[in-house]
Amino acid sequence: MKQKSYSTELDMKRISKKSWNCQPKLLIPFVLLILLNAVLSASVLVLILYFQLHAGSQLSDIGQRVSQVNESTQMSLNNLGQSLQMDVVGKSPQYPASSCSSLSRQSPSDYYWIESSNGSSILVYCDMTKMCGNITGGWMRVTQLNMKSTSSQCPPGLCLNPSLPQTCRICNFTGGCSSDVFQVQVNYSHVCGRVIGYQIGTTDAFSMEHSNGFDGVSLSYGNDTIIWTFAAANREDYADHNSVCPCINPADSRIPSVPSKYGNNYFCDTGTRTGHAATFYRNNPLWDGMGCTSPHNACCSFNNPPWFYRNILNPTPEPITMRVCRNGNRDSEDVGIEIINLFVQ
Repeated sequence: MKQKSYSTELDMKRISKKSWNCQPKLLIPFVLLILLNAVLSASVLVLILYFQLHAGSQLSDIGQRVSQVNESTQMSLNNLGQSLQMDVVGKSPQYPASSCSSLSRQSPSDYYWIESSNGSSILVYCDMTKMCGNITGGWMRVTQLNMKSTSSQCPPGLCLNPSLPQTCRICNFTGGCSSDVFQVQVNYSHVCGRVIGYQIGTTDAFSMEHSNGFDGVSLSYGNDTIIWTFAAANREDYADHNSVCPCINPADSRIPSVPSKYGNNYFCDTGTRTGHAATFYRNNPLWDGMGCTSPHNACCSFNNPPWFYRNILNPTPEPITMRVCRNGNRDSEDVGIEIINLFVQ
Protein backbone atom coordinates (compact mmCIF):
# COMPACT_ATOMS: atom_id res chain seq x y z
CA MET A 1 0.00 0.00 0.00
CA LYS A 2 2.82 2.30 0.79
CA GLN A 3 4.50 1.43 -2.51
CA LYS A 4 1.34 2.15 -4.37
CA SER A 5 0.93 5.45 -2.64
CA TYR A 6 4.45 6.36 -3.51
CA SER A 7 3.90 5.41 -7.07
CA THR A 8 0.75 7.43 -7.26
CA GLU A 9 2.41 10.45 -5.78
CA LEU A 10 5.29 10.05 -8.18
CA ASP A 11 2.91 9.84 -11.11
CA MET A 12 1.17 12.98 -10.01
CA LYS A 13 4.49 14.79 -9.90
CA ARG A 14 5.32 13.53 -13.38
CA ILE A 15 2.00 14.58 -14.69
CA SER A 16 2.37 18.03 -13.07
CA LYS A 17 5.84 18.43 -14.50
CA LYS A 18 4.65 17.35 -17.89
CA SER A 19 1.84 19.84 -17.76
CA TRP A 20 4.22 22.57 -16.76
CA ASN A 21 6.53 21.77 -19.62
CA CYS A 22 3.60 22.07 -22.06
CA GLN A 23 2.32 25.50 -20.90
CA PRO A 24 4.91 27.71 -22.77
CA LYS A 25 4.07 25.97 -26.02
CA LEU A 26 0.40 26.64 -25.46
CA LEU A 27 1.01 30.37 -24.68
CA ILE A 28 2.94 31.10 -27.88
CA PRO A 29 -0.11 31.08 -30.18
CA PHE A 30 -2.01 33.31 -27.79
CA VAL A 31 0.88 35.78 -27.65
CA LEU A 32 1.22 35.73 -31.40
CA LEU A 33 -2.51 36.27 -31.75
CA ILE A 34 -2.39 39.23 -29.40
CA LEU A 35 0.57 40.71 -31.29
CA LEU A 36 -1.16 40.15 -34.63
CA ASN A 37 -4.31 41.81 -33.31
CA ALA A 38 -2.27 44.77 -32.12
CA VAL A 39 -0.53 45.04 -35.50
CA LEU A 40 -3.83 44.79 -37.35
CA SER A 41 -5.40 47.42 -35.10
CA ALA A 42 -2.48 49.76 -35.63
CA SER A 43 -2.64 49.16 -39.41
CA VAL A 44 -6.33 49.89 -39.49
CA LEU A 45 -5.76 53.08 -37.50
CA VAL A 46 -3.01 54.18 -39.88
CA LEU A 47 -5.25 53.43 -42.85
CA ILE A 48 -8.12 55.39 -41.32
CA LEU A 49 -5.85 58.36 -40.65
CA TYR A 50 -4.45 58.15 -44.18
CA PHE A 51 -7.86 58.06 -45.83
CA GLN A 52 -9.13 60.87 -43.64
CA LEU A 53 -6.21 63.08 -44.60
CA HIS A 54 -6.33 62.08 -48.25
CA ALA A 55 -10.11 62.42 -48.48
CA GLY A 56 -9.98 65.79 -46.69
CA SER A 57 -7.47 67.08 -49.24
CA GLN A 58 -9.63 65.79 -52.09
CA LEU A 59 -12.75 67.33 -50.58
CA SER A 60 -10.91 70.66 -50.24
CA ASP A 61 -9.85 70.45 -53.89
CA ILE A 62 -13.40 69.57 -54.91
CA GLY A 63 -14.74 72.52 -52.88
CA GLN A 64 -12.31 74.92 -54.56
CA ARG A 65 -13.23 73.58 -58.00
CA VAL A 66 -16.95 73.91 -57.25
CA SER A 67 -16.37 77.49 -56.10
CA GLN A 68 -14.47 78.25 -59.31
CA VAL A 69 -17.25 76.71 -61.39
CA ASN A 70 -19.84 78.81 -59.53
CA GLU A 71 -17.86 81.99 -60.14
CA SER A 72 -17.38 81.13 -63.80
CA THR A 73 -21.08 80.31 -64.14
CA GLN A 74 -22.08 83.60 -62.50
CA MET A 75 -19.77 85.53 -64.82
CA SER A 76 -21.24 83.71 -67.80
CA LEU A 77 -24.77 84.51 -66.61
CA ASN A 78 -23.84 88.17 -66.11
CA ASN A 79 -22.31 88.34 -69.57
CA LEU A 80 -25.35 86.59 -70.99
CA GLY A 81 -27.63 89.07 -69.22
CA GLN A 82 -25.68 92.02 -70.59
CA SER A 83 -25.69 90.46 -74.05
CA LEU A 84 -29.44 89.88 -73.89
CA GLN A 85 -29.95 93.42 -72.67
CA MET A 86 -27.91 94.82 -75.56
CA ASP A 87 -29.65 92.50 -78.05
CA VAL A 88 -33.25 92.84 -76.87
CA VAL A 89 -34.01 95.68 -74.44
CA GLY A 90 -34.76 98.93 -76.22
CA LYS A 91 -34.73 97.36 -79.68
CA SER A 92 -38.50 97.07 -80.05
CA PRO A 93 -41.63 98.71 -78.61
CA GLN A 94 -42.49 95.38 -76.97
CA TYR A 95 -39.31 95.48 -74.88
CA PRO A 96 -38.63 99.18 -74.12
CA ALA A 97 -35.83 100.29 -71.82
CA SER A 98 -36.95 102.25 -68.78
CA SER A 99 -34.74 105.16 -69.91
CA CYS A 100 -31.58 105.93 -71.90
CA SER A 101 -29.61 105.89 -68.65
CA SER A 102 -30.80 102.33 -67.90
CA LEU A 103 -29.14 100.97 -71.03
CA SER A 104 -25.76 99.30 -70.76
CA ARG A 105 -22.93 101.81 -71.13
CA GLN A 106 -21.49 99.41 -73.71
CA SER A 107 -24.50 100.11 -75.91
CA PRO A 108 -23.75 102.37 -78.90
CA SER A 109 -25.35 105.78 -79.34
CA ASP A 110 -28.44 105.09 -81.41
CA TYR A 111 -32.21 105.17 -81.51
CA TYR A 112 -33.89 103.06 -78.80
CA TRP A 113 -37.38 102.36 -77.59
CA ILE A 114 -37.91 103.59 -74.03
CA GLU A 115 -40.89 103.82 -71.72
CA SER A 116 -42.55 107.24 -71.55
CA SER A 117 -44.02 108.82 -68.42
CA ASN A 118 -47.50 107.54 -69.37
CA GLY A 119 -46.32 103.96 -69.89
CA SER A 120 -46.24 103.90 -73.70
CA SER A 121 -43.16 103.08 -75.78
CA ILE A 122 -41.46 105.95 -77.64
CA LEU A 123 -38.50 105.93 -80.02
CA VAL A 124 -35.74 108.34 -78.98
CA TYR A 125 -32.06 108.95 -79.63
CA CYS A 126 -29.78 107.97 -76.73
CA ASP A 127 -26.28 109.42 -76.57
CA MET A 128 -24.21 106.83 -74.69
CA THR A 129 -20.86 108.65 -74.79
CA LYS A 130 -21.54 112.31 -74.04
CA MET A 131 -20.27 113.66 -70.72
CA CYS A 132 -22.18 116.53 -69.11
CA GLY A 133 -22.22 117.55 -65.46
CA ASN A 134 -19.87 114.63 -64.64
CA ILE A 135 -22.48 112.20 -66.03
CA THR A 136 -21.21 110.12 -68.94
CA GLY A 137 -23.67 108.52 -71.32
CA GLY A 138 -27.35 107.72 -71.04
CA TRP A 139 -28.57 111.13 -72.30
CA MET A 140 -31.86 111.34 -74.21
CA ARG A 141 -31.86 113.89 -77.02
CA VAL A 142 -34.79 116.29 -76.87
CA THR A 143 -33.92 118.36 -79.94
CA GLN A 144 -31.08 119.39 -82.18
CA LEU A 145 -30.55 122.04 -84.83
CA ASN A 146 -27.56 122.73 -87.04
CA MET A 147 -28.15 125.50 -89.55
CA LYS A 148 -24.74 124.82 -91.09
CA SER A 149 -26.57 122.14 -93.04
CA THR A 150 -28.38 123.69 -96.00
CA SER A 151 -31.22 121.17 -95.57
CA SER A 152 -31.98 122.27 -91.99
CA GLN A 153 -35.20 124.10 -91.21
CA CYS A 154 -35.94 126.52 -88.39
CA PRO A 155 -38.12 125.30 -85.50
CA PRO A 156 -41.77 126.43 -85.48
CA GLY A 157 -42.03 130.02 -84.24
CA LEU A 158 -38.70 131.08 -85.74
CA CYS A 159 -37.91 132.22 -89.26
CA LEU A 160 -34.88 131.79 -91.49
CA ASN A 161 -32.30 134.54 -91.81
CA PRO A 162 -30.69 133.58 -95.14
CA SER A 163 -27.64 135.82 -94.65
CA LEU A 164 -24.60 133.58 -94.26
CA PRO A 165 -24.04 131.96 -91.92
CA GLN A 166 -27.77 131.21 -92.07
CA THR A 167 -29.54 131.34 -88.74
CA CYS A 168 -33.02 131.24 -87.20
CA ARG A 169 -34.49 134.43 -85.74
CA ILE A 170 -37.69 136.05 -84.46
CA CYS A 171 -40.22 136.36 -87.26
CA ASN A 172 -41.59 139.76 -86.16
CA PHE A 173 -39.85 142.91 -87.30
CA THR A 174 -40.68 144.63 -84.02
CA GLY A 175 -39.28 143.61 -80.65
CA GLY A 176 -40.63 140.77 -78.54
CA CYS A 177 -40.16 137.03 -78.12
CA SER A 178 -40.84 133.94 -80.20
CA SER A 179 -41.25 130.54 -78.55
CA ASP A 180 -40.93 126.89 -79.44
CA VAL A 181 -41.96 123.97 -77.23
CA PHE A 182 -40.01 120.70 -77.12
CA GLN A 183 -41.95 117.67 -75.87
CA VAL A 184 -39.95 115.42 -73.53
CA GLN A 185 -42.45 112.68 -72.47
CA VAL A 186 -40.16 111.13 -69.84
CA ASN A 187 -39.36 112.10 -66.28
CA TYR A 188 -36.04 113.93 -66.11
CA SER A 189 -33.94 115.51 -63.38
CA HIS A 190 -30.87 116.57 -65.41
CA VAL A 191 -30.71 118.90 -68.41
CA CYS A 192 -27.67 119.41 -70.60
CA GLY A 193 -27.18 121.37 -73.79
CA ARG A 194 -25.76 124.26 -75.77
CA VAL A 195 -26.94 127.06 -78.02
CA ILE A 196 -24.61 128.80 -80.47
CA GLY A 197 -25.78 132.02 -82.09
CA TYR A 198 -24.74 135.41 -83.49
CA GLN A 199 -25.13 139.01 -82.48
CA ILE A 200 -26.67 141.39 -84.99
CA GLY A 201 -26.61 145.11 -84.09
CA THR A 202 -26.88 146.51 -80.58
CA THR A 203 -28.26 143.72 -78.39
CA ASP A 204 -27.97 144.64 -74.71
CA ALA A 205 -28.15 141.52 -72.51
CA PHE A 206 -30.05 142.22 -69.23
CA SER A 207 -30.49 145.94 -69.80
CA MET A 208 -32.91 147.71 -67.45
CA GLU A 209 -34.78 148.91 -70.54
CA HIS A 210 -35.93 145.35 -71.26
CA SER A 211 -39.58 144.46 -71.02
CA ASN A 212 -38.60 140.90 -72.04
CA GLY A 213 -35.89 140.68 -69.41
CA PHE A 214 -33.01 140.03 -71.82
CA ASP A 215 -31.82 139.84 -75.42
CA GLY A 216 -30.98 136.27 -76.37
CA VAL A 217 -32.35 132.79 -75.67
CA SER A 218 -33.87 131.16 -72.59
CA LEU A 219 -34.89 127.58 -71.78
CA SER A 220 -37.60 126.89 -69.20
CA TYR A 221 -40.10 124.25 -68.07
CA GLY A 222 -43.38 124.18 -66.18
CA ASN A 223 -44.60 127.57 -65.00
CA ASP A 224 -41.71 129.46 -66.64
CA THR A 225 -39.07 127.95 -64.36
CA ILE A 226 -35.80 128.96 -65.97
CA ILE A 227 -33.34 126.20 -66.83
CA TRP A 228 -30.70 128.33 -68.59
CA THR A 229 -30.35 131.73 -70.28
CA PHE A 230 -28.06 132.79 -73.15
CA ALA A 231 -27.76 136.58 -73.07
CA ALA A 232 -26.38 138.65 -75.98
CA ALA A 233 -24.63 141.86 -74.86
CA ASN A 234 -23.75 144.97 -76.90
CA ARG A 235 -20.00 145.10 -76.49
CA GLU A 236 -17.01 143.94 -74.50
CA ASP A 237 -15.77 147.30 -73.22
CA TYR A 238 -17.26 149.57 -70.53
CA ALA A 239 -18.34 152.36 -72.86
CA ASP A 240 -21.98 151.54 -72.13
CA HIS A 241 -22.40 149.95 -68.71
CA ASN A 242 -26.10 149.37 -69.31
CA SER A 243 -25.56 146.89 -72.13
CA VAL A 244 -22.56 144.75 -71.09
CA CYS A 245 -22.51 141.33 -69.47
CA PRO A 246 -22.84 141.20 -65.67
CA CYS A 247 -20.15 138.49 -65.54
CA ILE A 248 -17.54 141.11 -66.51
CA ASN A 249 -17.67 142.47 -62.97
CA PRO A 250 -20.64 141.41 -60.79
CA ALA A 251 -19.55 143.90 -58.10
CA ASP A 252 -19.91 146.91 -60.46
CA SER A 253 -23.23 148.56 -59.53
CA ARG A 254 -23.31 150.41 -62.87
CA ILE A 255 -23.90 147.13 -64.71
CA PRO A 256 -27.52 145.90 -64.52
CA SER A 257 -27.84 142.84 -62.28
CA VAL A 258 -29.35 139.61 -63.54
CA PRO A 259 -33.07 139.36 -62.68
CA SER A 260 -33.63 136.88 -59.84
CA LYS A 261 -35.67 134.49 -61.99
CA TYR A 262 -32.57 133.78 -64.11
CA GLY A 263 -30.17 133.50 -61.17
CA ASN A 264 -26.59 132.56 -62.02
CA ASN A 265 -27.66 129.94 -64.55
CA TYR A 266 -26.65 131.81 -67.67
CA PHE A 267 -24.02 132.47 -70.30
CA CYS A 268 -23.45 136.01 -71.51
CA ASP A 269 -21.44 136.90 -74.59
CA THR A 270 -20.98 139.49 -77.31
CA GLY A 271 -19.65 139.34 -80.83
CA THR A 272 -17.79 142.65 -80.81
CA ARG A 273 -15.69 144.93 -78.69
CA THR A 274 -17.70 148.01 -79.75
CA GLY A 275 -21.33 147.63 -80.85
CA HIS A 276 -22.78 149.15 -84.05
CA ALA A 277 -26.33 149.04 -85.32
CA ALA A 278 -27.33 146.52 -87.98
CA THR A 279 -23.90 144.82 -88.14
CA PHE A 280 -23.85 141.03 -88.39
CA TYR A 281 -20.85 139.85 -86.30
CA ARG A 282 -20.13 136.67 -88.26
CA ASN A 283 -16.59 136.09 -87.04
CA ASN A 284 -17.32 135.72 -83.33
CA PRO A 285 -20.19 133.35 -82.43
CA LEU A 286 -22.03 133.79 -79.14
CA TRP A 287 -21.88 131.43 -76.11
CA ASP A 288 -19.05 129.25 -77.45
CA GLY A 289 -16.59 130.24 -74.70
CA MET A 290 -14.12 131.63 -77.24
CA GLY A 291 -12.96 134.97 -78.67
CA CYS A 292 -13.12 136.96 -75.42
CA THR A 293 -10.76 139.86 -74.67
CA SER A 294 -10.31 141.83 -71.45
CA PRO A 295 -12.42 142.72 -69.53
CA HIS A 296 -14.96 140.37 -71.12
CA ASN A 297 -12.72 137.30 -70.79
CA ALA A 298 -14.25 136.60 -67.36
CA CYS A 299 -17.47 135.69 -69.19
CA CYS A 300 -15.71 133.08 -71.33
CA SER A 301 -14.99 131.05 -68.18
CA PHE A 302 -18.17 131.87 -66.23
CA ASN A 303 -20.17 128.59 -65.97
CA ASN A 304 -17.79 127.00 -68.51
CA PRO A 305 -19.50 127.47 -71.89
CA PRO A 306 -20.43 126.17 -74.40
CA TRP A 307 -22.19 123.25 -72.63
CA PHE A 308 -24.47 123.94 -69.69
CA TYR A 309 -25.71 121.49 -67.07
CA ARG A 310 -28.65 121.93 -64.71
CA ASN A 311 -29.95 119.63 -61.99
CA ILE A 312 -33.74 119.67 -61.56
CA LEU A 313 -34.64 119.07 -57.91
CA ASN A 314 -38.03 117.48 -58.58
CA PRO A 315 -38.13 115.09 -61.58
CA THR A 316 -40.66 116.21 -64.18
CA PRO A 317 -41.91 115.22 -67.66
CA GLU A 318 -42.80 118.86 -68.47
CA PRO A 319 -42.04 120.13 -72.00
CA ILE A 320 -39.08 122.47 -72.38
CA THR A 321 -39.83 125.89 -73.85
CA MET A 322 -37.26 127.90 -75.81
CA ARG A 323 -37.77 131.66 -76.08
CA VAL A 324 -35.77 133.92 -78.39
CA CYS A 325 -36.10 137.60 -77.42
CA ARG A 326 -34.99 141.12 -78.37
CA ASN A 327 -36.47 144.42 -77.26
CA GLY A 328 -35.62 146.49 -80.38
CA ASN A 329 -36.66 146.37 -84.00
CA ARG A 330 -34.80 144.15 -86.44
CA ASP A 331 -33.11 147.09 -88.15
CA SER A 332 -31.25 147.92 -84.92
CA GLU A 333 -30.66 144.52 -83.29
CA ASP A 334 -31.32 140.82 -83.66
CA VAL A 335 -30.19 137.40 -82.40
CA GLY A 336 -29.54 134.55 -84.84
CA ILE A 337 -29.53 130.89 -83.69
CA GLU A 338 -27.25 128.47 -85.53
CA ILE A 339 -26.90 125.40 -83.30
CA ILE A 340 -29.13 123.85 -80.63
CA ASN A 341 -28.39 120.62 -78.73
CA LEU A 342 -30.63 119.65 -75.84
CA PHE A 343 -30.52 116.45 -73.73
CA VAL A 344 -32.23 115.21 -70.59
CA GLN A 345 -31.70 112.35 -68.14
